[in-house]
Amino acid sequence: MIEKIQEPIEVLTKFVDGRIQPMRFRWRGRVFTVSEITGLWDKRIGEHRAHFFSVGVGTRDYYELCYQARTSQWTLENIYLEG
Repeated sequence: MIEKIQEPIEVLTKFVDGRIQPMRFRWRGRVFTVSEITGLWDKRIGEHRAHFFSVGVGTRDYYELCYQARTSQWTLENIYLEG
């Protein structure tokens, strides 16, 4: 099941080989530690590029994060719920 969220989040990141990589994120007062990155893609939104990440947090659910390079803002786009 996919739950559409599209809410701003705070993300702690690091750079690996020149690419941004999320490590933890805060959503609705709760902190999630990224245990794996299962997908990574870029997408043009108008004239600007956005970076998308599918991440696991140690559960069977996956979270889709988006980094808007133009505004330097992160959003939680979707949650893919197992079960």
